[in-house]
Amino acid sequence: MRSITLAALLFASTCAFAQSQHFGFKEFVLGGDAATVEKNPRFLCKTNKDNLMADRTCTLRPGEKETIAGVQVRLMFLNFYDRTLHSMGISFAPEDFDQVVNALKEKYGEAKLTTERFQNRMGATFENHTLTWRRPGETVKATQFLGSLDTSNIAFRTDYAVEEFTRRKRPSVKKQAKDL
Repeated sequence: MRSITLAALLFASTCAFAQSQHFGFKEFVLGGDAATVEKNPRFLCKTNKDNLMADRTCTLRPGEKETIAGVQVRLMFLNFYDRTLHSMGISFAPEDFDQVVNALKEKYGEAKLTTERFQNRMGATFENHTLTWRRPGETVKATQFLGSLDTSNIAFRTDYAVEEFTRRKRPSVKKQAKDL
């Protein structure tokens, strides 16, 4: 009986530990240090003076390839505030959306699904599916159509990234309001 109780306790603590891990993609995890990316020769990193999205952004170098869930990545960027990874974006073809989402479900569990209908200029109607995974301080959002019918996207973000973007945007909005 004691061994069953110990096994149950060990299993419960393992599950809690797994849920407390940061969201991430391969070796890049939210909250990670910029040095992890900077030392990787596949990435090009630039300091962003006066950028709302990040102090530093890293992207795959031209000609470098990456995959997510076995499908080709079109664009990948990693954004840092104070040398800490606070957001990542990964774009890929919409025909691969289900494959990528199924891999995310396998890794992170079930997600909250929202569906929106939209219409293109020709009058055709489409459903856009967005799945959201949430942990304390972090979100992963998979969007079937991001801005167009030919781009799907996975966005990894800390709450801090959203707050910092909002804080940095305020002076810009105030300046624009003066021009009314």
